[in-house]
Amino acid sequence: MLITYPRIESEDTRYAYAVGRIRALEAKLLSSYKIARLLEAKDGDELLRSLQDTDYSAWLPGDARDYENMLKKARIELHNLVDKLILDELFITVLKVKYDYHNAKVLLKSAIKEEEAFWLLSELGNIPKDELKSIFQEERYDKLGYNLPLAIGEAIATYYTNKDPRFLDIILDKFYYSYLAETPHNTFLNSLTKIEIDLVNIKTLLRIKWLKEEKSLLRASLVPGGWLEAFRFLESFDEPIESIPKYFNYTPYADIFNEGIEFLRTKNSFSRLEKLCDTHFTEFCRATKYLTFGIEPIIAYFYGKENEFKILRMIFVGKLNQIPEDLIKERLPEAY
Repeated sequence: MLITYPRIESEDTRYAYAVGRIRALEAKLLSSYKIARLLEAKDGDELLRSLQDTDYSAWLPGDARDYENMLKKARIELHNLVDKLILDELFITVLKVKYDYHNAKVLLKSAIKEEEAFWLLSELGNIPKDELKSIFQEERYDKLGYNLPLAIGEAIATYYTNKDPRFLDIILDKFYYSYLAETPHNTFLNSLTKIEIDLVNIKTLLRIKWLKEEKSLLRASLVPGGWLEAFRFLESFDEPIESIPKYFNYTPYADIFNEGIEFLRTKNSFSRLEKLCDTHFTEFCRATKYLTFGIEPIIAYFYGKENEFKILRMIFVGKLNQIPEDLIKERLPEAY
């Protein structure tokens, strides 16, 4: 089956000003050249100095080990920006709902382990974290939206049946992506959701196969709603890992399978696979670069900035742990 992505177009002139604002901000994103310079930094202190002429200068910590606080402040500003620029409330909700699911995971695991983990909750979700904590304490999950009551109920029941904490993540992730896939958006965000689901399933397939887990785990873990049907993953699982790419030759993910598996077999590392998946997602976002109108460039910028946060986190972790530059670069996704 040949899969081609739809053409991205938009004539929504309500976003003319917002798109102009985004184009100006895109010019301030970290370039490939700037990222290369950051990779050359000898340590965390030099890395901080290299960021002094960027948008991150306002939040630079005194100690490079506090880089997460810098990224947290940058992410809050990003959300404040899209809250102002996006005129359709549904899109704001969709961009925030992943934090509601993150918080639900934290609170579920906290309850099971009987450990306090309030400090791990994100404040960026649609549901205030204090309210969410009270709902969990009272077990009033029916007050929640975004498919969370069903997700939490199934996750709890499954956990207490098999005592495997992995299923808390598996089930909540499936309901999260189901919510995204079922919520009416537009062609761009709909396609982006399908791509993200496919990439999640690709990584799941290859990790379970490489680690020699049972096929039943793959069946339970696959997320519906992507471009690729579940049977492709299940059929390919029975093949030797080097034969899996033939099942995906006529899809947009052929190179991801071929290069990712080759690197996995020769280096015993998923780093190339992770990089290829991140880059594929970012490349689709770039399809909005030449749009003059519409919400699409705002959403693409949002994900481009999130990709930048990921790049910076990897560089900080690498430098603080004295990981060689070539190994950091091996995993680093391409800049938006």
